Amino acid sequence: MVTMAYHSFDFYEKRKDDPKWHTAYLQAKQEHDLEVQRRNAQIISDSRQRQALAAQREINAEQQHIQSQKMQKQQRKLQKRAYRRSRYSRTWDRLLTVIGFVVVFYIGWKAYYYFTGIDLIEQIKLIIIQFFSNL
Repeated sequence: MVTMAYHSFDFYEKRKDDPKWHTAYLQAKQEHDLEVQRRNAQIISDSRQRQALAAQREINAEQQHIQSQKMQKQQRKLQKRAYRRSRYSRTWDRLLTVIGFVVVFYIGWKAYYYFTGIDLIEQIKLIIIQFFSNL
């Protein structure tokens, strides 16, 4: 690429009709046009790069969204599968929970009787009899 020796393009453009400067003007014009073309190409390239990056970001976001949806579906499937697989064990879990409540209730009942000496069954019978006798 030919470089302009001393002056800016405007300097040569003002003297384009002068025969003395005509060849220098043509050379400066050619160089100026090349520079403008290069700058425009760079701008277009940058613009395309930005568009490509934006498109890539959009694609990545979409892929992430799809992947997160797949993961959620997979987790739901695993939960459903676990739910299906554990019907037998769920029955045992419920039974053991009921047995646990009964045992805790019985221990509490006995502890109350041990510390107070009051038989709760007798107390409940008295309350029921008094309730119905007052009717």
